[in-house]
Amino acid sequence: MARLKLSPPWVLYYKKLNALFDKDDTMKIVYDEDNMEIKIYTYLNYKSKALSFLLPDTVSFGDINLKITIVPPDIEDDNLITAIREFSAEDILTSQAAIRILFALDDYIGNGHVKSVKNIRTPYGDFLYVIFKKEVIQYYEDNLSDFYGNCSTLCETIAKEIFKDATGVFFCTSNE
Repeated sequence: MARLKLSPPWVLYYKKLNALFDKDDTMKIVYDEDNMEIKIYTYLNYKSKALSFLLPDTVSFGDINLKITIVPPDIEDDNLITAIREFSAEDILTSQAAIRILFALDDYIGNGHVKSVKNIRTPYGDFLYVIFKKEVIQYYEDNLSDFYGNCSTLCETIAKEIFKDATGVFFCTSNE
């Protein structure tokens, strides 16, 4: 008989981050269980700044805090790694600009999960719509209601959970 092993919720958070950016060749996401930390290595400086603007320093799961560290491309020594949280407001002014940097680049739209990024101007303000391709993302989750342990979801759902503080940004799935 197989033994059931349940994963903690911070491992699921790592899996969601990894599933959302799995097709991005410029990023690598590593979970360090000993230090309760997720390290996001990126080879592009502007992506590291956008991620540091959008993602929190820590994510709390009750009494447990998961640290998120964005590692910029010019730092290689683990002793020197710090999150890039101090950058000027001129670099990234809004959540919309940071999301546009992450998803609206030609290389990610062509090869990644994103179909298009649209800016809609209304009398009530500007809104950004990230439209994901119509595809199902699967990763292992120990949900007891699913016999196989797979989580089948859309990129839209993952993005809404991870970037929940992004103002003026809407995540959608294409109907085509």
